[in-house]
Amino acid sequence: MQGSGSHIRPGRGAAALVALLGCHHPDIAGFDEMVPDAMPMCAGPGGRGFAFTGGPQVFVVPECVTRLTVELWGAQGGPSRCSTDEIHGLPDVQMDGGLGGWLRAELPVRPGEVLLVLVGGRGGIDGAPGWNGGGRGGVWGGGGGGGSDIRIGGASLIDRALVVGGGGGGSCGFPDHGAGGHGGGLVGEDGVVGDASWNAGGGGKQHAGGVAGSSPGQTGVFGLGGGAARYHVAGGGGGWYGGGGAFGAGGGGGSSHVAVDVEAVAFEAGARGGDGAIQIFW
Repeated sequence: MQGSGSHIRPGRGAAALVALLGCHHPDIAGFDEMVPDAMPMCAGPGGRGFAFTGGPQVFVVPECVTRLTVELWGAQGGPSRCSTDEIHGLPDVQMDGGLGGWLRAELPVRPGEVLLVLVGGRGGIDGAPGWNGGGRGGVWGGGGGGGSDIRIGGASLIDRALVVGGGGGGSCGFPDHGAGGHGGGLVGEDGVVGDASWNAGGGGKQHAGGVAGSSPGQTGVFGLGGGAARYHVAGGGGGWYGGGGAFGAGGGGGSSHVAVDVEAVAFEAGARGGDGAIQIFW
């Protein structure tokens, strides 16, 4: 499956050649001209896993490797804290955040190429946003889960060659509640509406963020879920485009995306709870 989307891969530097040890011999005329460039020590099949750290991590493509198989999981949105018994005499409930998405693909690379690996963090209670694009919520709302991505050629959002969406946060309303929408897929899932009087946040898309739910929820934007640090607001999940935030209903999940030269792509929404993860195989 050819990756869709309009992302253009930036230029990539070739791996530096390593000189042969002890090749120069002053007693042999023309020896330096006879010695070819050093042949790299090719890496055998292998793999490396990346867990959430709260910061970028680095992967250097091994010698002779020209294609990687990668799997990415986005992070889950944060749950809501609903103390409905104090206000309405009802049992305590909790609205879970949406699950993070899953993405598998084959990525063409060059030996020695440097990849930045960013693993999304789970959204927190009381609106704490998940690292790497989760939208901020408020008290009685969950923060959006962070997306996970791999960047090539730079550290900016536009350098993301592969992105998988995070889940939206859950929310407590008056008195009904809504769970967060799942992240992942070309379009993230909408948040859940628990009460017809409130609107949930929409899922992120390929060319636009998820629409805002009930005010003061905010629309998701490129790389960032919508939200607001206000009571009962759920944050949208991070991703290529973030999900929308919402008041009194769930935040939308973030979308996934691949660059145009990525192959054998498979998506799944709602595949992982907790923090995200990334695995790279060669």
